Amino acid sequence: MGETGPTVQRTLVKSPPELWADLSNPETLARRLGEFGEIRITRLVPETTVAWEGERASGTVEIEPSGWGTKVRL
Repeated sequence: MGETGPTVQRTLVKSPPELWADLSNPETLARRLGEFGEIRITRLVPETTVAWEGERASGTVEIEPSGWGTKVRL
């Protein structure tokens, strides 16, 4: 799979379906990650994982329910 880079993890007070709707939408994801250039989604695992590539970076966003919100790992 290649090199792994830094990992950031936060718990957000949003439901998994709300976050999934934002993260799996190419336009919404591009607005959040725009500093990395043009963004495209390369792989989706329904309701848990979005892999993406940009002009200057690539990464994976993983979400899972966690208490009062959703744990997000980037």
